[in-house]
Amino acid sequence: MEVKLRLSPTFRLPKLQNASVPIRMGDTIRDVCRQVGLNEKSARVFVVSGFRVPADHELKNGDEIVVIPHVGGG
Repeated sequence: MEVKLRLSPTFRLPKLQNASVPIRMGDTIRDVCRQVGLNEKSARVFVVSGFRVPADHELKNGDEIVVIPHVGGG
């Protein structure tokens, strides 16, 4: 089983911007973040298959995860 991970270029992790990540049954977004070395607290929003979800959202085979970072400015 695997999911597609889409990261904003803001994360400066080019290998993960469009990556396929293997998952096991019951894995969550938090598990995927740990697996790829992404600090989940650096993300503002997680979107799975078009819907905003929390980090403890359980994933299914073929899900697409979009990770949107915190945005600052002034």
